[in-house]
Amino acid sequence: ASYYADYLAGAGPMAGGEPLKNAPVENCRNIAFSFLTGAADAGFYRNKLTTYTKNEFESLIKSSKPVLADFYAEWCSPCRMLSPVIEKIGDKYKAYFGTVKVNVDENPELTERYGVSGIPALLLFKDGNEILRMSGVQTEERIISEISEKTGESFV
Repeated sequence: ASYYADYLAGAGPMAGGEPLKNAPVENCRNIAFSFLTGAADAGFYRNKLTTYTKNEFESLIKSSKPVLADFYAEWCSPCRMLSPVIEKIGDKYKAYFGTVKVNVDENPELTERYGVSGIPALLLFKDGNEILRMSGVQTEERIISEISEKTGESFV
């Protein structure tokens, strides 16, 4: 039982604790989230915005309503700095455009298809076409200004 307790406490294989491969398999049923993706860790509120699969993403960006896609990775510090800004924008401007997060590690096909070579990267889509691309950490004001310019809408 101490194997997974060590792992969850940050004293697992990387921290010099008991190797995960030696943990009894029966302990796996007590784990409440996915070690690989964090997909089921809703209780920890790691990601308030929905992560879309490839097919869902493709249908979403074909909308006439603009969609701002945030390409990010969990390990990326600038991405973590930008995340609260994107969440705020998503809440504040949801009547004007949608917001979606795309984890580059979990969605390599989308990352390659849209030529995302550096993260964080913000791509704005309308009717299936990319109309704006921004890289790096941005302020809310700059993001909204660029979106307003590209869509021809004033967000007040």
